This record gives sequence, structure tokens and C-alpha cells, in this order.
Amino acid sequence: MSDEQQSSPGPSLDQYVHIFRKSLPARVKLGEIARCLGTLTDEKCLAVIADDVMIAQQLSQRGGTWQVLRLSDSNSSGPTPGIGHTKYWNEGKFPFKDKTFDVIVILDIVERAHDDSTLILECHRVLKAAGRLVVSAPRVTTISLLRPLRSMLGVTYDRRGWVRPGYTESQLFNVLKDGFDVHEVRSYGGFFAEFLRIISDTVKRRSGHDDRVPSARALRFHSSLYPFFWVAYNLDLLLFFSRGYYLTAVAKRRAWLPRKTPILSDGRTISEAVLNRIAD
Repeated sequence: MSDEQQSSPGPSLDQYVHIFRKSLPARVKLGEIARCLGTLTDEKCLAVIADDVMIAQQLSQRGGTWQVLRLSDSNSSGPTPGIGHTKYWNEGKFPFKDKTFDVIVILDIVERAHDDSTLILECHRVLKAAGRLVVSAPRVTTISLLRPLRSMLGVTYDRRGWVRPGYTESQLFNVLKDGFDVHEVRSYGGFFAEFLRIISDTVKRRSGHDDRVPSARALRFHSSLYPFFWVAYNLDLLLFFSRGYYLTAVAKRRAWLPRKTPILSDGRTISEAVLNRIAD
């Protein structure tokens, strides 16, 4: 279950913002989520996060009234800067009443949840009848040049605190389909940017560096990497025909009704066939 935790004042919002501005991968993720949300006005919104506190804070600046629910086994605690008190969740029921929110954004939580179906069911419960759900998750690739690199450097999903390595488009669709009409599943984040992210994560881990807490060291680290990520993301524009390493799904709430997925003659599900055609 979850409760609301309060802590002594920590780093200022300005410190978080300075580092966020130099973290290009986080800014790219924010842009993708913001694109999915569109314009917000008076909606009540919930961000379910692990460590993406600044993305949640930046989303709160784009309209709507926001609350934050944070996975309780994440490595830091305290309020989300710029939003206020943070409620914590331990994979039980959300600490909210039924039909509380118009919008829920799940930021890299489904791959950490031991029971992702229960997580989605809770989102369905606290969303209003016409509520929207946006899910961000890593994308599993069947063939990847980066898989050997991850194994060699020890940047595996279990080392990152994940229960599973991610989802394919159809797997994410299947998690959502019982209670949501999925309008879009889209990938982003190309080869060069992901290669650089793996290298930077390895450097941080081996140096004992934790950049989730604002510090002069964290700012120097992100500032030094910024031009390299800028080059990587621009190189990835040349690979526009390839799918990315991260997914966003946009879905609208409907009545909860478990649905079996029909299998086509070639062994694919209908969702796989449709999503592959959209991606192509």
C-alpha cells in the first residue's frame, strides 16, 4: 500500500531544472510524452513514476492539475520538485478514489511492476469514464546490435531494477486491451542515442555517480555529454526507417472487458499485424 511521505527541504527546483536542461534523453522523452498528451486545460492528471521526477515536474507546467505517485522502492524519496507532496506506491492499490483523474501518464513503470496487469487495472479504476492513459516503456527488439554490448557492460534489465526487459508493440497492446482502446503505439529513440546512453550508464555505475540528486558533479556530467547526445540524435534522423528503443502508447478508457486475441493463419495476432503495418 502507499502513504504520503514528507521530508526536510532538499535541493531547489532551480538545481533540478539546470540538470534537466542538459539531459537530452530526458528532454526527448518529455517531448514525446507531451506530444501524446496534447493541450491540457482543467484536467486532473496523475504521473506514475520511478525516478523521472523532472519529467513529471515539466509536464505539470503544460496545463492541468498534477499529482505524483512514485514507486516506493525507487532510490530516492521526498517531494517531487515544483509539484509538492508525493504519494508512494508499493504495487498494491493506488491511494486514490475511483474515477479521480482525467489523464494518467505511466513513466517507465510497467517494466518494473511484478504484475503489470494489476497496474493497468488500477489505472482503469482511478480514471474517469472518458479518461486517457499514456504509457512510456522500453521496447524489446528481437535482433539488436546493442544486446551484446549491454551484456558485456552489465547494463541488463535486472541490473536496472526491471522485472522484464520491456515490451514489443503487440505485448504492450495486449496489456492495455482489456480496459482501453489503444489509439497509438509509437517507438522513438534510435541506435546512436541508445548506444551512448548505455556507455554513459556504465560510466555512472562504475564511478559510483548518482545524477538523480542535483549536484555540481551531476551538472558537469550532463553538460559534458550534451553535445555527444545532440550528435547521436541527429545521426538517428538518418535512420528514420528503423524503429526506436522506447515506446509510447496512447489509450482511452472504456468498460473493462477481458478480450481474447484472435490468431491469424500465419501465427501472428491481429494486433501484431496492425501494429506492424502502422510501423511500416
